Amino acid sequence: MVIKVRLHRGGLQDSMKTAKTLETVEECLQFFRAGTLVHGPITSKWYDDTDDRIGWAPVYVVKDSSGVLGFSDGPVQDQP
Repeated sequence: MVIKVRLHRGGLQDSMKTAKTLETVEECLQFFRAGTLVHGPITSKWYDDTDDRIGWAPVYVVKDSSGVLGFSDGPVQDQP
């Protein structure tokens, strides 16, 4: 499984500078933990069918208890 991820940073251009393509959900979780101050479990929620600006489809918002960490094109979350 290949998942595109990016951190929530300023505008889209700043955010896209952090974009990566990763192979596993665990790599994605590590990416978000390393790039942000994570508070609690990471979850993701489907947001939109596509982001026409960058061609990602679908779009998931990745977050923890403190707010949005970033975005992905597939579900990324800690297992309960």
